[in-house]
Amino acid sequence: MNIIKLKILLFLYLFISFLNAQDCNYYDYNSCNNEFFFEISDEVDKKTFEKWRKKNKGELKNYFTGKSKIKVSKDRLYEEARSSLASQISVDIRSTIRKTSSESYNKSEGTFNTKISSDMEQTVNARISNLDKEIIVDDKGFYTVYVYKCKRSYYQDQCEYNQRLLNEISILERKIIKANDVNQDARLRDYNETLRYKFELLIKGYLYTYSSSNNSIRDKNDDFYNNIKEIMGNLKKILETKNESINV
Repeated sequence: MNIIKLKILLFLYLFISFLNAQDCNYYDYNSCNNEFFFEISDEVDKKTFEKWRKKNKGELKNYFTGKSKIKVSKDRLYEEARSSLASQISVDIRSTIRKTSSESYNKSEGTFNTKISSDMEQTVNARISNLDKEIIVDDKGFYTVYVYKCKRSYYQDQCEYNQRLLNEISILERKIIKANDVNQDARLRDYNETLRYKFELLIKGYLYTYSSSNNSIRDKNDDFYNNIKEIMGNLKKILETKNESINV
């Protein structure tokens, strides 16, 4: 194993260690006691809901809350409430990113906000699972849906998700390194075939890292993107060479 490979493996090890320390901070949040949710039905009148919410406002601080618009029909209110919940979580994530980002990252924050914020919200929405409570509030025929997700539980889920994602990224990195080695030996694999294989790995890595809430995983997105651009340039050269051969 040469020095370059050793450096790459060392980097991956440090990268994993850093992410484990950075992402698994769910213990900063209070544990949630869902028992107070049993005090209220899944559909209640507004007066009952407000009384319950006032009584448990201390407990509710430990939860992200999503709220739909007020409508005369219940159609799509759950989707609106989930979207509202995802938006609130995304705001909390971006706030954390601002606090933990380096000065150089803050300079590009505007680009991050315009390019990734909406995608992050969609990603968060897709990953929200096991809501702690969904409540329909009936205000004289006008309906609003509230949904709740424990903050600690959400970030613990994300910690576990990012660890699995990091493992996948590490596997991709090793496969890409192996593909580069194979490129140097035409007897093992045709160059064009290797190029396609590497391109598939890079696309997968790009999608894994895009709009992640984790700083380091998201930063890896640039590496995958730049490598994809390089591959595209190589593919273009191959196609141009083939076209020239055909025209001769």
